[in-house]
Amino acid sequence: MQTFVPGSPFSRRGFYHVLAWIRQKPSLRELPVTILTSSPEERDRRQAEKLGAQAYCVKPPTREMVLGVLAPLLGDLLAGPSSMR
Repeated sequence: MQTFVPGSPFSRRGFYHVLAWIRQKPSLRELPVTILTSSPEERDRRQAEKLGAQAYCVKPPTREMVLGVLAPLLGDLLAGPSSMR
């Protein structure tokens, strides 16, 4: 399952807080997280990566950006349950 954590209803600090919380929960620790935000700032991207985000997309996402994020997940789903974590 892929999770998008939108940055808009949260402050910058908010999505960092949510991502850190996800990483602290054993049942969610391995959940792939993609940040979808309006911030193009490199420091925000680095912080998201540091906290374990697999991808960082700036709004509005392009079709290519969405496909690039979803392609690995779709590949796992099409390959069957044995390929999924």
